[in-house]
Amino acid sequence: MRHQHGFHGSHYSVSSKSLAQLAQAFSACGSGFKYVEADGTHESELFVKPAALRLWLEMAHERGYNSARLVMHGSDETGYAGVESDPMGFNMHYLQNGKVHGNGVYFGLSDHVAAKYNNVAKPGTAIMGLLLTHDDITARTGSYTTFELHTPKRGTKNCVVVHEASLVLVLGKVVAL
Repeated sequence: MRHQHGFHGSHYSVSSKSLAQLAQAFSACGSGFKYVEADGTHESELFVKPAALRLWLEMAHERGYNSARLVMHGSDETGYAGVESDPMGFNMHYLQNGKVHGNGVYFGLSDHVAAKYNNVAKPGTAIMGLLLTHDDITARTGSYTTFELHTPKRGTKNCVVVHEASLVLVLGKVVAL
């Protein structure tokens, strides 16, 4: 069956083996969580947000972003449900975030950080997204700031606080098995 999607439709969620496979490949470079069984069984959901995708692509073009990084955000059930139900994704109203590196949404550049902040029964569960960046993600910018969280390896900037949530295109919720 062929699906047609426009940028003006409403947002929705759909089961996604492809997202589970992406999360598993991402995690293979980190904690090694399993998101999809050999038989294709998974619990991950793609969050389809047409308005967010359109804005994200326009920002990339207009602001000259030429790179994107996979990121993960660990939360609790309220945060996960809020990201799923919001047409743009992240809404500061329902997210509990730290303030050490300024206001914004905090992400892991590996799955280690998201796993630490995930508060659901299945370790490894997280929101996965794409963050618009410049070629050097550690370069100083007012839109996001990278920093080190002391896991798993000291001296590595493995976290990013995004001060403009619209720089992140939410892909969906990945659920470790």
